[in-house]
Amino acid sequence: MISLFKSKDDRSRNSSGDESFLNLRRILLLFVIASLPIMVRHPFESTLLTTLLNKIQLPDVFMGALIIFVFILGVTKRIGIRSSYFVYALILFNLGVACSLIGSENRILTAVDIVTYLYLSLFAFAVWTAIINEDDMWFAIRWWFYVSVVIASMALVGIILSYACGVDSFLVIKYEDFPYLGYIYRASGTFFNAKYLTMYLTPGLFGAILFLDESEKNVRAVLWGIIFLFLIVMFFTFSRGWVGISWGLVYLLSRLDATRSVRIARLGVLFVAVFLTLFFALISRWEIVGPRYKIYHDSSYEETGLNISYIDEEGLKRIQLDVGVKDTAYFELKKKAVFLFLEHPVFGVGAGTFRYRQPERPVNEEVDVFIPHSTPLGFLAETGLVGFILLVLLWSVLFAILHRGERSCFEEKMKKFYVLVTAILISFAIISIDMDIMKFRFVWFLFGICAACVNSYTNK
Repeated sequence: MISLFKSKDDRSRNSSGDESFLNLRRILLLFVIASLPIMVRHPFESTLLTTLLNKIQLPDVFMGALIIFVFILGVTKRIGIRSSYFVYALILFNLGVACSLIGSENRILTAVDIVTYLYLSLFAFAVWTAIINEDDMWFAIRWWFYVSVVIASMALVGIILSYACGVDSFLVIKYEDFPYLGYIYRASGTFFNAKYLTMYLTPGLFGAILFLDESEKNVRAVLWGIIFLFLIVMFFTFSRGWVGISWGLVYLLSRLDATRSVRIARLGVLFVAVFLTLFFALISRWEIVGPRYKIYHDSSYEETGLNISYIDEEGLKRIQLDVGVKDTAYFELKKKAVFLFLEHPVFGVGAGTFRYRQPERPVNEEVDVFIPHSTPLGFLAETGLVGFILLVLLWSVLFAILHRGERSCFEEKMKKFYVLVTAILISFAIISIDMDIMKFRFVWFLFGICAACVNSYTNK
């Protein structure tokens, strides 16, 4: 029986047989996984210190401990560090980010970003090193699933409190004038960001769906309940992340046995994916303005829009009704990124400096253009073609590792693992088109899991 709830063999195949090493390694991984969704915003006056405090979060304590632990094991030769295309891709990626110093006008901000990416790369490397076999891979995914259920349950409580009782909580974000929806609460869980929550719950949703058919009847009922929990919470995030999730599901369902129900689900999810892609592309490009109307008491009106004439005690009146569209803030963000890239195509304007650089071409100055809201365009603007190409290389290496692992694997259990992680990576890649995700800690944790697949098929 393959299940997200337990592993048939949870023992390590580590040749050293060091039980204390195994326990400490997994304890650190467990603390990292449990802390990844916990984010704290300090309610103090905005200063350099509070900015740094907001960057350093609880997960960094355990992430740093894991990095140090792996470093000590390497120095004491308790583990051997093998070369891998993943390691080479990480090194090149960081070199690409570092090269953006050449075009940077604020070397301090760029240096902070360089250190940030180096730290996240070391974290992904530590995860890859700590996950030494297939049991460890399932351990990581299984506990991500468990923590996701807890976070989603907390978010659901926040949704109920806000909509049913009108109680504000840290689990939701209140918007008084959200585009097209007006006054709403967006589920954010412990992230303080609705889009973060959507992405974080994606692996749990995919895992529950993947193992529906192979679970016992009572477990299947639990999985269905968890799936609905995830879907309800993710709906109330009102996030564009649904586009990436739907395409990830298309891939996931395409790899399942083609039963009648699976074929129907494939067509349904494919239709939803296409619809959501077109819908969010349109509302990300244009925002509807209006309907607006103006009453004229005489003939001095413009012949535009819909005009209605009527007579009352004051005489002839005309009502002009007009509906228009304007560029959205998201479009302005991406337009600025494109302009900066065209003006600094090789090394960009410097990592971390997007907010403080203005292109020579005109942009809407009323929009607070602080981030590009797009990972590809952000890297093109800040690190130029050099950084962007090396970013694509890093993602390509991860997909290649998963593809090779699935093709060389003959165990049904591990084939499902590769399919699951590939679907998650596809979703994250598509979500990154409309979101800056390369500083999300759980994204780099996923990178470490992907890279660990090398351990699976090279140990055999």
